[in-house]
Amino acid sequence: MSGSGTLTYPQGTLQWNSIQGKRSTMEDEHHFSGNANYTAAFVFDGHGGDEMAKHLRMVFDIQVPEMARMDDMQIKARWKQIDDRAQESKIPAGSTASGFIRKDGAWHIYNTGDSRTYIIDRVTRQIVARTMDHDP
Repeated sequence: MSGSGTLTYPQGTLQWNSIQGKRSTMEDEHHFSGNANYTAAFVFDGHGGDEMAKHLRMVFDIQVPEMARMDDMQIKARWKQIDDRAQESKIPAGSTASGFIRKDGAWHIYNTGDSRTYIIDRVTRQIVARTMDHDP
């Protein structure tokens, strides 16, 4: 998905922007979801093609509503399981994954690879949470 937009959920407003770089094709995919109990956003930065990023978007479309009901340790275990299955797949491309689930008034941020998530307070413009580059 390329472009920009604004999505409003009970926990607040999510603004996003995606720009195709110098490559001939866009290899990024996104997942956005939410309801009265959670808001989630994830970015999948494809490497060497868009196949894995598209696969992860489809997986997260299914998994995130369930993950939003889990505690942090269960989410991390599910994240690792998704990563393990992706690495075992025959998909000829790779992808980073980075994003958050906001629930119960707290930010739960997750990251695999060199993509980053920054949570910035709209009023103070200070970073309130961020990911670090790493493997799961």
